Amino acid sequence: MPQPRQDVSCADKYSTRAKKPEEPDKDLRPFAQKARDWVRHHVYFVLVGLNAYFIYAFCYSIVWGRISKKHKGAAIAILCIYGTLNFMMYVYWLAILLWGPGGIGSQYASNSIDGDAAFQCNMQGYSIYCSYCKHLKPNRTHHSAFTDTCVPAMDHFCPWVGYLIGQGNIKFFLQFCWSTGFTLVFVIIVLLIYQHNQIPNINNNAIVLYILSGLAILFAGSLASQHFIYVVMGHTTLELMSAKRGDSQYVNFLWRDGHRRVMQLNRMDIFVYDQSPFSQGIWNNIREIMGPFYTWPLPIREPIYEPQFNKAFIEKLRERQDKIEEQALNELKDDCDISG
Repeated sequence: MPQPRQDVSCADKYSTRAKKPEEPDKDLRPFAQKARDWVRHHVYFVLVGLNAYFIYAFCYSIVWGRISKKHKGAAIAILCIYGTLNFMMYVYWLAILLWGPGGIGSQYASNSIDGDAAFQCNMQGYSIYCSYCKHLKPNRTHHSAFTDTCVPAMDHFCPWVGYLIGQGNIKFFLQFCWSTGFTLVFVIIVLLIYQHNQIPNINNNAIVLYILSGLAILFAGSLASQHFIYVVMGHTTLELMSAKRGDSQYVNFLWRDGHRRVMQLNRMDIFVYDQSPFSQGIWNNIREIMGPFYTWPLPIREPIYEPQFNKAFIEKLRERQDKIEEQALNELKDDCDISG
């Protein structure tokens, strides 16, 4: 379990202690915030309305109204399966909203830095300070205007669930996408089995269900696949977007001489899927978010710890720093030879 950060004093100029607060990286502009507030308050009615239509069109009109007349036992089984899948979809959706994206606990309120750990910093090497939450930002943390808190491993705002997704609820977001996809695949399978012989007199509701289910499966499937890959590789959507924009990011790390150095990350340090700076290995990345495999279907949130840079990445920074120091030393020798 990661320990709270402790103050560090070091001889070089890159002191880890932040001398002045920095402006928090608010993730929403005023117009975008208003738009997302509108989505947040109205998306629930849209989702509930669509689900109500599916219950009417699929369960009542097709399964009970048509299939039950010839296959009553099958109709009851279909309704039970659909009801279970639909119930789990609502459970995961509520888990997204109730658990939330996560926050920074009291263990980070000491405004201190672990002596040996590498951490994200500004270009001067100072720890990044959130003047809204009044504490240093742990690695991968961003202040969100949506929740007005610092969110660990903030990923994205999802208009389809009406909430911010972060480390605290991305597991439930994946579960919601998967359960939605499974539910709609089940709907299409039932329609193909029991409605294929109704063409050209197929129920109008069946046509609408085919279209809506097909589109939703593609959308939910792509979302689930994309974000599960991010989880596997240790990425977040926000980090990849930031790297793609070319935003400057810096790391303060302990060099071989016992002093700290500050290194600016290049675009490919983050924007390469198999080289995430925070990846701890595929299985560990999955376990950190999803928990043990037997808890994957359950709406149970895993503990949130401060992410640490992986050792291979820090070693790569040290090797890069070695080359910089060697080049500087060679240039100094050349200058001395010329002056001599």
